[in-house]
Amino acid sequence: MVNVSTLSATPFTTTGGGNYVFPAGFAGSLFAISSNNIALGFFENAPAVLYSGSPLQGDGAAADLSKRFLLPISLTNTYVQPY
Repeated sequence: MVNVSTLSATPFTTTGGGNYVFPAGFAGSLFAISSNNIALGFFENAPAVLYSGSPLQGDGAAADLSKRFLLPISLTNTYVQPY
């Protein structure tokens, strides 16, 4: 998350309390779905597929923006999107 007034980044935490780190080669975004700071997201490793022949992996995510919490949902070797 980035504060647009200061451009300072705030990491998301995940289960266990650690900061969430996006896997190398993944791209995607979060989309707010309600006014109570709930979002969903979709991240995929399409660049890795194109350049190294890796299997496509799509990761979904659910996020509580008020608590800066992100729960990744791994969907290995598929292109099923969470919306």
